[in-house]
Amino acid sequence: MRAVERQATEALLGAAPEALSTSPPRPPGSFTCSCEGTLVSAQDLRELGVPELTKRLQDARQELFNLRLQRASGKLLNPARVVLMRRTVARLLTVLGERGTPGGGTS
Repeated sequence: MRAVERQATEALLGAAPEALSTSPPRPPGSFTCSCEGTLVSAQDLRELGVPELTKRLQDARQELFNLRLQRASGKLLNPARVVLMRRTVARLLTVLGERGTPGGGTS
């Protein structure tokens, strides 16, 4: 950030931009799994069994459905969660596909 932009930001917000961030930086290749609310990497997902991955996929799809309903009714507080859940579903499907379980083993 340029010095002029930094000074303007500090003047408007009363603090340095770095000081306003309350969450610690995430490690690369990690994402938040909504069913647990923790950071999970694709590598960690690969260590899980097919039944656990299928359960997580089912939970993630249900969460995505609920978020879409909230968005349609105008009650969605965090629109970024829709994108996060779509990526979570895609990541779970990818890991299941690597194991030869097309479609996540669900009908």
